[in-house]
This record gives sequence, structure tokens and C-alpha cells, in this order.
Amino acid sequence: CNTISAAGLSSVSFLTGLLRLDVQQFDNIADAGVSALSSLTGLQKLDLGGCNKITDAGVSSLSSLTGLQTLDLTRCDKITDAGVSPLSSLTGLQELYLHDCRKITDAGVFSLSFLTGLQKLNLHE
Repeated sequence: CNTISAAGLSSVSFLTGLLRLDVQQFDNIADAGVSALSSLTGLQKLDLGGCNKITDAGVSSLSSLTGLQTLDLTRCDKITDAGVSPLSSLTGLQELYLHDCRKITDAGVFSLSFLTGLQKLNLHE
């Protein structure tokens, strides 16, 4: 399945009742595909771990997913502080995985301090 690209994720965006989506380690998922998911406001869990073409622009588009409780961006190594900062608007977020996101600094972690409902934060390298 890892040949799915932005076109495939655009089709998924019509599944407005979708609660969980796992596309970890899909080599063809980049910012356009992630942006296509922005209409899935009821999505509770999104796993983008290992989708290493995703940049700050793609992560920023996730700020519209107001129902998101779990977000996995493990090994999305192009993400910086600028991409993480908009996630602070996801007040329902309970779990955030940023394992091996080596371009996130103290400033990015500080922006996450507004996520007062966060129960699990993985920053391990």
C-alpha cells in the first residue's frame, strides 16, 4: 500500500466519519496529501510516522483537525519548530509522538506547552 500518494489521500478526505487513519512509512505521502486530510475534523488518531517527505507546511495544515487526540509524526525529519507551533491549537490532543524529529528545538517544545490536555509526549531521539 505504500504507493498511495496525495491523490489517494484526497479520496480518503471524503470519509468524514473516519476516526483513525494509519499511513505510517508511506514513501509517497507529502504535504499535499496531508493537506487533503484537513477536512477530517472528526479524526481522532492520525499516524504519519516515517512519512519523511512531510514538511512544516503539511504539519501546519493539521491544525484544523480539532478532534485529533493522537498524532504520530515519528521520523518526519523535515519538521521544524515552525511546523510544530500550529499544533498548539489542537487542545484535545492527548498523545504526540515526535521521536526522531531532530530539527525541533526548545522553541518548538515550548509551543507545545499550551497543550494542557497532553498526556503523552515522545521526544526521544
